[in-house]
Amino acid sequence: MLILTKKSHFLKFMKLKLLKDLKRYIEFYEKITFIEDIYAGETVKYAIEKRGKTIPTGHAWLKAWNEEGFDGLLRKEGSGRKTKLSEKQFEELKENIIKKQLTSVREVKHEIIEEFGVTYSDRQIRRIMKNLGFG
Repeated sequence: MLILTKKSHFLKFMKLKLLKDLKRYIEFYEKITFIEDIYAGETVKYAIEKRGKTIPTGHAWLKAWNEEGFDGLLRKEGSGRKTKLSEKQFEELKENIIKKQLTSVREVKHEIIEEFGVTYSDRQIRRIMKNLGFG
């Protein structure tokens, strides 16, 4: 069970949860309107490209709809890509960032490669730093 001791932490937690839920519903809406376009006679190529997605994504959405209906279009919990580092490694990374006073994406990227033998894009390093409280 998660116990938050400060009101500000609780508010931040609730805001993040709300944003995550909102993103999930927006993604669902995008998929539903794609399916509506298919029923209206649009091609998969046209219907998906006007949403800025790839054709294989359109076929995946259509397959999910045909196999499971609405449930197939909802993102499953934990369905994203698995992280390369464990929770323990992220904690160790955070400690190293503080101890070594690392401040740049380049420095943190180098630390991850040296300590864990894992490579991330600069964009993902920025996300990691933000998630660890450094952004």
